[in-house]
This record gives sequence, structure tokens and C-alpha cells, in this order.
Amino acid sequence: MAIFITVLYLVVLFFVATSSKRPSSVSEYLIGGRDASSIQVGSSLFTLIGGGEFVTLASLGYLFGWSAIALFVGYSLGFVFLGVLAHRIRENSASRDYLSLPDYAFDKFGPFVGLLVLTISFAAFFALLMLQFSAIGSIVPDLTGISRGTAIIVSGLVVIGYLFVAGFRAVVRTDVLQACSMIILVPMILYFLVTETGVHIDFAAGSEGTLPLDLWASLVATGALIAAASADVWQRAFAARTNLSATVGFFGELSHLSQLDWQVLGLEHWRMG
Repeated sequence: MAIFITVLYLVVLFFVATSSKRPSSVSEYLIGGRDASSIQVGSSLFTLIGGGEFVTLASLGYLFGWSAIALFVGYSLGFVFLGVLAHRIRENSASRDYLSLPDYAFDKFGPFVGLLVLTISFAAFFALLMLQFSAIGSIVPDLTGISRGTAIIVSGLVVIGYLFVAGFRAVVRTDVLQACSMIILVPMILYFLVTETGVHIDFAAGSEGTLPLDLWASLVATGALIAAASADVWQRAFAARTNLSATVGFFGELSHLSQLDWQVLGLEHWRMG
């Protein structure tokens, strides 16, 4: 059943992506026509938190309980920062043809800063991509029984397929589907995990106690920097239809992060009857 659901989900994902309007220009392929709604912006930001972050948060939650929320507190601060400054960030973005943070840095601060930001962004993207595929290789085989290599190859081909056909517009459309899936399925998975296995989920206090204050502050700072200085996050700001769409999308992401904290950390103290 698990492998059937997984395959069905991938087919639906690919259909949603390929049903998008074919890009008529390079700019439309890369930025989706700059007409993303606030829902699409918020969903697209939410799904930037993928399998790697799920695994990381679950591990931190097991070790440090409530205090593991520090990383997501930082994410929230970064999104608040960008939401407040969305109108400044987006100023002249269409006429200057900004696609992401490196373009903005190059135009505002010169070639050296632009190249530096591009280099750091590329390295961060590559590391994040490896982390996400590693998470796929760890989670999907346990759910479906297929091999690690097959899971990674199939997921990669699906993403490459819809990106080739419809570009960034496909990314935004599939992000809405993925965000809805995450919001609905994660609590269901946790519920069935507890009721079927009898596992007692209680992360009010982790196995290692709570994070020391200095580590908590460093995780908050790290999360804020990741959210506020990620090229893909800035891309969502530039892709928004209006300044209001960008701002609402960033602030709407806070509710998604709040829900994710509760779901993944399992703070309901569920028990078998």
C-alpha cells in the first residue's frame, strides 16, 4: 500500500506540474512570470523545509525537547524580517530582472559581492540538495521496500522532468500540493505511529536535557540567517505578484512553522490507552 501511495503521489505531482502553462521566455521559465499569489508564496516557502530539516528537527527534539524549537524560531525571525522589508526588496526587481539574492547583491553592491554571494549560495544549495536526497534515501525505502538508490533516482527524475517542462511555475504549483500534503499527512503519520506501536512521545524534556543558552542562541541566529539570506527565499519574494502577496506569504509561513514544530516534536504527550 505504501509504495502504491508513493507512486500515486509522484504521478499526481508530475501531472500538476506539467499541466502548467509552457514558459514563453527565459524569464518566465526562471521566475514564473512574477505572478505568484500569497498562498503560492507561503506554500513555496513552507516546502523549502524538506526531509533534511524534518530529520534534523526530530533528532534535536529527541535530544533536547522543547528547546530544539530554537532553529525554527530563527527561521521565523528571518521570515518576519523579509516580510517587513518585502517592498524594499522588490523595488525595481522586475525592471532590473532580479531572479534571486545574488542578482540583487550584484546590482546593489557590485561584482565582488555578487560573486561572493553566488559562490556561497551555490555551495549551500549543493549541500542542501545532498541532504534532501539523503533523507529520501533514508525514509522512502523503509516506507516502500524499494532500494535506497532507486528511491533517490526516481525522485530526482520526477523533479528534473517537471522542471524541464514548466520551470519555476511548476515548482510553485507543486509546492502548494506538497504543503497541503505536509499539513495533513504529518499529524496522521504521528497519530498512527503512536496508536500502532504504543510509542510514548514526550519531548517536553529531551534525553539530554535542554539546550544550553549559548547553543540555543546560536541555533536561533543560524535559522534567522538561513531564512533571511537564502537565494531561493529571495526568489519567492521576486516571484510574488505584488508587494502584499510577498508580505502575506512570508507572514503566513509563520503559522506553518508553528504547526510543524508541534507535529514533528510530538508535544501532545500521546500514549496508548
